[in-house]
Amino acid sequence: MLDFLRRRRNETYLEKRERADLLASIRTELKSQDAIKKDVLSELVSRRTPQRFLQHPATLLLLGSILTGFVGTYVAHYWQSEEWNRQQAFLANQHSLKEKYQIANDAAKAIGEIHAATLAVLAPMQDNDPKIPRKEQEDRLREWTKAKANWRVKSSILLAEMAVQYSVSNPSPRSENARELLADIYDNYHLRDVDIVNMMEELRKRKWRRTDAMKRNAATILDTLNSTIKDQQTKDLMDLMARRIREDSTVPTSVGLFRGLWTTPAFRSRQKQ
Repeated sequence: MLDFLRRRRNETYLEKRERADLLASIRTELKSQDAIKKDVLSELVSRRTPQRFLQHPATLLLLGSILTGFVGTYVAHYWQSEEWNRQQAFLANQHSLKEKYQIANDAAKAIGEIHAATLAVLAPMQDNDPKIPRKEQEDRLREWTKAKANWRVKSSILLAEMAVQYSVSNPSPRSENARELLADIYDNYHLRDVDIVNMMEELRKRKWRRTDAMKRNAATILDTLNSTIKDQQTKDLMDLMARRIREDSTVPTSVGLFRGLWTTPAFRSRQKQ
C-alpha cells in the first residue's frame, strides 16, 4: 500500500512537471508568434504610412497651399519684374526718341540758317546791275559771318550727338551713317566759304562792282548749294534720321510667361545638369 501511494505521488509529480514544461513551451511559442505578428504588422504599417499620409485630406490641403503659394508668388514676381523691365525699356526708348527728334530738328535748323545766310550773300551777285549797294552787302556779310560761326559750333555738337544717338555698326555704308552725311555737308559749306570770302574781297577792291566772272562763280556756288547740298545731301540726311526714328518707335513688349519660365537662370542650370 505504501509502495502504491509512493508511485502515485511520483506519477503526479511527473505529470505536473510535464504539464508545467508543456505550458512553458506553449507560452514561448505564443510569444514567438506574437513577435512575428508584430514584426509583420509593423512592416505593413511602415509601408502603408506614406500612402495614407499623402492620401489624407489635411495633407493634400497642405501640399496644395504650399504649391499654390510658391507658384503664385513666382508668377506674381515674374510679371512684376517683366512689367518693370518693360516700363524701363519704354522710358529709355522714349528718351532716345526725344533725343533723336531734337537732333534732327537742330540739324535741319542749323543747315537752314547757314544755307539762307549764304544765299543772301550770293543773290545780289546775280543781279543785272553790276553795281552792288555797299551798305546792304556789308550787312549781309556780317550776318553770313555770324551764321558761319554758329554753324561751326552747332555742327560740332551735332556730330558728337549723332555719334551716340545715330550710331551704326561698322562697317556700314556711308549713306546709312548720319554723322558722315552731316560731315559731308559741313565740308561742302566750308569749301564754298573760301570761294565766297575771296569773291567778297575782290568785290571790295573793285568798289562793289561785280564782274561777269564773279557772276559765273556765284552761279556755280549757288548751283552747288541748291542741287548738291540742299536737294541731295540734306535730303538724304533728313530721310535717314526720319527712318531711324520710325524704326525706334516700336514699343518694347514683354516675353510670354512660359517662354520666361523656360529661360530663367534656374531652369537653364537644371538643363545643363
